Amino acid sequence: MPSTTNASSGSKPGKKKGRRARLIVIVLVLAVIAGIGYGAYWGVDSVRASLPQTTGSVELDGLDGQVQVRRDSYGIPQIYASSDEDLFMAQGFVQAQDRFYEMDVRRHTTSGRLSEMFGKSQVKTDEFLRTLGWHRVAQKEYDSKLSPETKKYLQAYSKGVNAYLAGKSGKQISAEYVALGLENDYKPQQWTPVDSVAWLKAMAWDLRGNMQDEIDRSLMRSRLDQRQIDDLYPEYPYDRNKTIVQEGGYNSATKSYDQSATGTTAQSGTGGAAGTGLTGDATAPSGLQGQLGGLADVLDQIPDSAGLGPNGNGIGSNSWVVAGSHTVSGKPLLANDPHLAPQLPSVWYQMGLHCTSVSPKCQYDVTGYTFAGMPGVVIGHNQDISWGLTNSGVDVTDLYLEKFSGGGYLYDDKTRPFKTRKEVIKVAGGDDKTITVRETNNGPLLSDRNSELVKVGKKASVGTSAPDRGDGYGVALRWTALEPGNTMDAVFEIDKAKDWNEFGKAATDFQVPSQNLTYADTKGNIGYTLPGRIPTRGEGDGSLPSPGWDSKYRWTGYIDQDELPSEYNPKRGYIVTANQAVVGKDYPYTLTTDWGYGTRSQRITDLIESKIKDGGKISTDDMRTMQMDNSSEIAKLLVPYLLKIDVKDKDVREAQQLLENWDYTQNPDSAAAAYFNSVWRNILKLAFGNKLPKELRVEGQCLVVDPVDNTGPADEDRKVRECGERDTDSAQPDGGDRWFQVVRNILKDEDNAWWKAPKSRTDSATHNRDQLFGRAMEDARWDLTAKLGKDIDTWSWGRLHKLELKNQTLGTAGPGWLQYVLNRGPWKLGGGEAAVDATGWNAAGGYGVDWVPSMRMVVNLDDLDKSKWINLTGASGHTFSSHYTDQTDKWVKGELLPWHFTKNAVDDSTSDSLVLKP
Repeated sequence: MPSTTNASSGSKPGKKKGRRARLIVIVLVLAVIAGIGYGAYWGVDSVRASLPQTTGSVELDGLDGQVQVRRDSYGIPQIYASSDEDLFMAQGFVQAQDRFYEMDVRRHTTSGRLSEMFGKSQVKTDEFLRTLGWHRVAQKEYDSKLSPETKKYLQAYSKGVNAYLAGKSGKQISAEYVALGLENDYKPQQWTPVDSVAWLKAMAWDLRGNMQDEIDRSLMRSRLDQRQIDDLYPEYPYDRNKTIVQEGGYNSATKSYDQSATGTTAQSGTGGAAGTGLTGDATAPSGLQGQLGGLADVLDQIPDSAGLGPNGNGIGSNSWVVAGSHTVSGKPLLANDPHLAPQLPSVWYQMGLHCTSVSPKCQYDVTGYTFAGMPGVVIGHNQDISWGLTNSGVDVTDLYLEKFSGGGYLYDDKTRPFKTRKEVIKVAGGDDKTITVRETNNGPLLSDRNSELVKVGKKASVGTSAPDRGDGYGVALRWTALEPGNTMDAVFEIDKAKDWNEFGKAATDFQVPSQNLTYADTKGNIGYTLPGRIPTRGEGDGSLPSPGWDSKYRWTGYIDQDELPSEYNPKRGYIVTANQAVVGKDYPYTLTTDWGYGTRSQRITDLIESKIKDGGKISTDDMRTMQMDNSSEIAKLLVPYLLKIDVKDKDVREAQQLLENWDYTQNPDSAAAAYFNSVWRNILKLAFGNKLPKELRVEGQCLVVDPVDNTGPADEDRKVRECGERDTDSAQPDGGDRWFQVVRNILKDEDNAWWKAPKSRTDSATHNRDQLFGRAMEDARWDLTAKLGKDIDTWSWGRLHKLELKNQTLGTAGPGWLQYVLNRGPWKLGGGEAAVDATGWNAAGGYGVDWVPSMRMVVNLDDLDKSKWINLTGASGHTFSSHYTDQTDKWVKGELLPWHFTKNAVDDSTSDSLVLKP
């Protein structure tokens, strides 16, 4: 059990004022509501009890030597230890001090045990998570895949977390436990190494690739033909937006690849569904849309477990590296800003892990962004190298339609038994629930977790080449993350890598999720590599569900690591990764059919090129400025057309005039940006959204349409009222750069069928592009009048485009007063969808911010102490801490904090110092 001396929560006098003022407000609120519901559990002692000790000393059983924990004025810790085990034990203790409630919720998520904390409302979620079996896979990884050294570090980290928990009640850990009424009887279980490893599964889930596109393409078939679906999933624009790898490649014993040009390809590009062979026919089962619609509903219910994006959709990131030949300092600069769902606290935790003397006994001197609950640094730099991550988007998930046969499933005309297991879900305040998980040779049956899927599976009609219906069809998931691996090894290996070769060797262990890794070192080298466990397929390309009963559609293996793309010191002197295509037409493997479309990456490339032309040099602040670029590429394309529309209504004309001298930037105070984005939203709705099936449209949007089974001419008497079913953050059309490309492809075809829209109660039907644009401009004018007022002088993009930071549990489901206590905001933001400053919003659902640059960093490899960083929120997960959201205002403004690394720089910036003693 830890013992303390000179205990202090360690804030400077100036920092205490803001926290004290909020405490006074909260205590007054609690005084009013005391004795009512949650309020009975709250008081000043509860508020203060969980704030961490940050000065003085603490004795911890298990340490071999003293450890220094130095926090700066933002509460960001730098840890100094004399052994690896002490370093990671201290990391566990410190992260638990600031973020244990977040860690506890995460491990209940990854193990499918949310019902133990939150009751029966989470049973369905737990059923799905138990079916996926993240924690079971993590246990297998720990037992048989991880190196002895990694296990040792995980054990030390767990020991540190448990040292913090020892002897503490719920209210001494975090105020949320008090709010849950758990302050007396809730005893957090001991932290285990597997709790840390399982977090990688949550990370992989939220970065799982094209699974949603696979579902959506199938659902579209109830309303659209193959040509129309191809229109909505166009080819990647290789001729306009450059790939990541342009001069690099791979070499192996049997193949070689050297990409010097890019072009369109059906193998590595984005395209139609040809060759998927869902049932061996050209069309999908007619009942499949109901089955996959039910699956989409289930996916929408899964918590945003890693905080990485709305159920895996729209996730993006920027990372680019510039060689010293183009920088002011003469050494590389590396920038990174992952675009993830906004969370409070932030998904990232900043810290430094320093050995007092780097040696075989203590090997680490590293700093950067970590995940609370997992040892090591995920993104950052050490004394020699720096690295960044962006999501590669490679296809590592496939859905399989399974034919039930008797008590098993059909595979190559033979019935195989399901692999089954029982799972017992404990429910707070309720009875336990036992479920049976069934697996085929492709993976777990996701359809077992939704009763509607079972019903539809029994009724699904399929092509003649498919097996008889029998007892129906199910949907199974094949996913690389469900196969044990050793990604955790890679985290520690990268953290201590000294050069490109060591970095590349370490990266090969970064199996799941597959990420784009950018690299720079203090010797002046830059590079890129794509590691990961990426499957090869027999038949099919992963763009649609495959027939599980046919062995021809099984995965055949994985791409060898030495055959994956890479690039090192390219002649152009920079590398840009922003979720665009990795490779071009000559790459021999299919990495995915669903790349991002390269809008952000090409904008970053253009910004770099404009800066370095004629010998210009790039500074650290130039990199920061590029991160905040908020120009709208779709506005540049469409505004010239919108200004040519002959608008009769004077109010609409007044709004149109906002676009006349607009520079296409999406600043928070821009009225033009507000109006254009509303026009864009209405163009998408009229041209595409109203023509999509209900399973893709936003929930609550109701239309009168022809029945799905109507094959004859339009019949007004047969029309039905259909309402959308998709959550606002995952509905279509979302307005991302796929839709930029869709519109670009048909823009010059004024009479394209997509421009036709039926009449409404207030508007005439449209028959061509300009008519639809005119109607969208009218609709946007009245939409903004309703939301912002009639006076366009009061309009601004920031009034529509707001960021609200919410505690991911009680901040979304607790009573109103508790949400006020836990949540922060709103903030008015600039930026937008597919802008470099990617404050994403879903055009089908509204204007609110759905994902953001979750952090920003710029590493200066000439002088690491001149590097800069920022987090979305703050270091602390305690709602009453002065470090709860103390970085957010600066994040909103695009400012970065000094990133101290060397011992002298850390000493100069230290505000609080805590000694951990054996």
